Amino acid sequence: MIKKRKCIRRAISFVTMLAVATSYMGIQTGATISEEKQRLKEFEQQKQDIKNTINSLESDKAAIESNIKKLDDKLSEISKTLYKTEKNLDKVGKKIENNKVKLADAQKSIELQYADMKLRIQFMYENGNQQLINLILSSESITDLLNKAEYISELSSYDRRMLDKMKATKAEIEKTEQALESEEKELLVLQTEQKEEKQNVETLVEAKQQELTAYDAKIDKAEGELGQIDFVIKSQKDEIAQMEKIEAERKAAAEKAAKEAAIQAAKNKSSSPTYVPSKPTTPSYPASNGQTSGNVTVSGYIWPLPGHTSISSGFGYRADPFSGQTSYHSGIDLPAPSGTPIVASASGQVAWSNYSTSAGNWIGIDHGNGVYTVYMHMSARLVSAGQTVSQGQTIGLVGTTGSSTGNHLHFSVRLNGTYVSPLSYVSP
Repeated sequence: MIKKRKCIRRAISFVTMLAVATSYMGIQTGATISEEKQRLKEFEQQKQDIKNTINSLESDKAAIESNIKKLDDKLSEISKTLYKTEKNLDKVGKKIENNKVKLADAQKSIELQYADMKLRIQFMYENGNQQLINLILSSESITDLLNKAEYISELSSYDRRMLDKMKATKAEIEKTEQALESEEKELLVLQTEQKEEKQNVETLVEAKQQELTAYDAKIDKAEGELGQIDFVIKSQKDEIAQMEKIEAERKAAAEKAAKEAAIQAAKNKSSSPTYVPSKPTTPSYPASNGQTSGNVTVSGYIWPLPGHTSISSGFGYRADPFSGQTSYHSGIDLPAPSGTPIVASASGQVAWSNYSTSAGNWIGIDHGNGVYTVYMHMSARLVSAGQTVSQGQTIGLVGTTGSSTGNHLHFSVRLNGTYVSPLSYVSP
């Protein structure tokens, strides 16, 4: 890193030297051709130093991009796991609610059975003697008497068995409730840990993105200095060529003067042209003429991010969030928390589902008739290339993978290979 900084400082100091070096070039200063050639070597060495610096910066940038890719992959896995955990929490929550209903029903059944049993016991207690006399008098035989007595005994046993059974059912339901609540607590702890891990990885990705932006700025600056030194080297070479030409003309004039006359030779020598280096011209570039197709009103497409309708960056030309320069934005940016479900705007077939350094995790869906919808910067992709998806199906989760400044969905619509305004197809 220190070596890089030294090289860049040398390049900057060279650019500062440019005006001075140019004013001192040429035969007017008395500098010799060999001295100018030596100076050219120094300039070429400085150019090589800048090239080495750029190569080193590019190498470091590639390492950072690779690191971001790994972090994005890790973030994708965490997002998927967190998504599954949240789904499991929903399931356990529903089971707990259903179990509470069962527990309330069991308690109600126990209370009813217990109330019936109490009534029968109370009746037998209050009318015990009379009931026994009636039982004896109403019996047609000893066998009939024994049968009726056995029936009363069986009825009492039945009450006891039913009460015990209901208590056992209640105990089993309570046991299930405890197990579900324990599972819910474990899932909540796991969810918290996964969210923290996801936040940590997102922080690392953000830091790496900032570092990547800093490297881009260094590379741009070094490439600008490379262009300047290329111009100076060319000017130096032109100067040396002019000096060599003048020197050759001088020698020719001297030889001719020796043959003709000393006066004529002096005259020819005094008339030798003096080279004045021309000023560099600044090349002009044509203005950008980016074109987009007109709005096409098409019905049947739905908003890809239910519940999140704000647009942080629109379709068309804008100030690039990284460089600040005017650039073309091929879609709309929809901010939302990380992990928010993204749905297919319409039914179709997944044309691609992969990772890009700039788009991060991204998906394209072919809807036929030349229309594709595109979804970028997702934390996780939940569908694969070739898969058929239906309108409203969850296809991914919001994230900040690739070249992104924060959690959002970049949503684009492409018609016959040209990006068009998504708001011609969907509305919040």
